[in-house]
Amino acid sequence: MQVFQKIGVVVMLVSLALFVFSCGGDSHSHDHSSDEHAHEEAGHKHDEAHQDHDQAGTPDYTASTSSAFKATLGDLALTYLPIKDALVETDASNTAVATKAFIAQLEQMDKELLQGKPGTHWEVQSKEMLTHAKGIEQTEDVEAQRKHFDMLSDLLISSIKSFGLEEDVFYIQHCPMAFDNTGAEWLSTEKGILNPYFGDKMLRCGYVQETLDFELAADQ
Repeated sequence: MQVFQKIGVVVMLVSLALFVFSCGGDSHSHDHSSDEHAHEEAGHKHDEAHQDHDQAGTPDYTASTSSAFKATLGDLALTYLPIKDALVETDASNTAVATKAFIAQLEQMDKELLQGKPGTHWEVQSKEMLTHAKGIEQTEDVEAQRKHFDMLSDLLISSIKSFGLEEDVFYIQHCPMAFDNTGAEWLSTEKGILNPYFGDKMLRCGYVQETLDFELAADQ
């Protein structure tokens, strides 16, 4: 019996070590202290925005949203992916450039496809998305870009949950260590983790939190 107990302890220790290595054991682990002063104000705004968003809730308008709007929302989500990819590479310049296509797609979406409460909700969501997208575009400070990207991701995820998608499947992925262990999400079309909040410092840190597949949900 003691032998089996010892084996169990060893297995637990090995599992813990693997998690620490993947999400924090890297010798190049992320250090916010060097830029704490430069980003203090942005950090406070980031935290306040998170609190406001969490309190707002996510209404469900999927049943009444037209296929046309769902399709354009899917197109918007696809233009988000190059922003995520550039942040994975910790490339501030390409991140700013990639955001231009997202802004263009967001600004040309037809608001007339939504009426009443759904239209009002989209107006609020899209304005906030535009604010954070422009925040990414207008700076080449990659850590500031990541703060805006976090909020942009939350807003896009919330919008997709509210209105649905026509065909596209996205994975909500979560990094528990982003922003001093408060955690952050992003969207991907691949299950494999490539972390946009740390890049190669902790590239594989994270997991798939949820799958957004509205066709599958409709069939169930």
